[in-house]
Amino acid sequence: YLLTLTFLPAVLKLIDHWNDAKEQKREEEKSVGTLERSLSAISTLTATRPVGILVAASIIVLFGLYAAPQIGLETNYNKYVPQDLTAMQRFKEIERLVGGQATYTLVLEVDELNAETLKEIDELSKYIVEKEELIYDYSSITKLISEVRKAYGFEGLPESDAELMQILSALPQEEVSRYISGGQIAVHFSSNADSQDEYISTHKSIVRDVEFFGWSGGYYVTGGPVIYGEMGRLMTSGQTTMTVVAYALIIMLLLAVYRSIRKAVVPLIAITSVIGAMNTIMFLTGTKQTMISIALNSITLGLGIDFSIHVLERYFEERAAFSPVEAVRRTIERTGKAITTSALTMAGGFGSLMFSTFPIMQNFGFIALVAILFSLLAALTVVPAFLMLTEGIEARISAAINNIKNTT
Repeated sequence: YLLTLTFLPAVLKLIDHWNDAKEQKREEEKSVGTLERSLSAISTLTATRPVGILVAASIIVLFGLYAAPQIGLETNYNKYVPQDLTAMQRFKEIERLVGGQATYTLVLEVDELNAETLKEIDELSKYIVEKEELIYDYSSITKLISEVRKAYGFEGLPESDAELMQILSALPQEEVSRYISGGQIAVHFSSNADSQDEYISTHKSIVRDVEFFGWSGGYYVTGGPVIYGEMGRLMTSGQTTMTVVAYALIIMLLLAVYRSIRKAVVPLIAITSVIGAMNTIMFLTGTKQTMISIALNSITLGLGIDFSIHVLERYFEERAAFSPVEAVRRTIERTGKAITTSALTMAGGFGSLMFSTFPIMQNFGFIALVAILFSLLAALTVVPAFLMLTEGIEARISAAINNIKNTT
């Protein structure tokens, strides 16, 4: 920003010494390219159809609000890295052979470790595996003890506490500590859960199964999928908080600068339609939110609002000398080229992330590209349309007030 205010004007001043500025200006005015014709068409549409543009923007915002809660979340770090890595391919091969690698750990609190308690834990574990489609196996101290007894020709769990203690004392301590710690016993469930919805639903199902089974002691469920599910909740709430704070800070700054509610709100209306468009595109394309993309609402508010402010300022400059329709035309045709160039270069920078080898960066690059392009479109259409409409409403209100005063 500082270099734009200092270094760039100095460079332009030096260039003026080597070029005939007037001749250059005449040449620019003579040439009418594709961009100029496109901006002329947009200005005509905006000036003649402001209500239609605002209705379309409202529909996009409403659909974006509907789509936002239904956009998926990607919290599995394995999905953030290139999937063609040798290590990832081997990991996937292991999953295909032995099942998913997501592990839920059910920690059960017991008052006393005895044969009867272990039987109840084993029955609960088998019940959960049979009940849940996404859980295919479990490991626990009960399985380990059963394998030891099977090696000696016995089936199932020990009937007496004495035999149980004898087996536990014979087992390696590192094996026992995987499942028993003080008054807590852990059961590890292997699961095929592979998405945010499956992580959460399986967690809830395990809790529901434990309650239905009638386990009388305390318990809790932990493990990687539970952490992923909690991360998803934090991502959603964090995105909401960041977006609200960004809105609040921006509107306070705009109010401080413009001292006008109308001028402060207009840019935010355009950016709100952009956020709605982003949610719509993500919903329709099945793009998931990631740890990076959740910050894009705030980034869009900070970067994209710049285009709307340029259009807003130029409109009021033109409005001082021209009618609303002509002011819109001149604003878009004269300021549009600069902000279009700025937006396209910015979109190119963010869009280059789509060529990253990391899926998480490809995802972010795609959403950022969409956000910048829609920010440009909203600045050239929604902002002028809203200004024209509100000005017409203000004029009618003023006329009505004057009529009332004249009649009285």
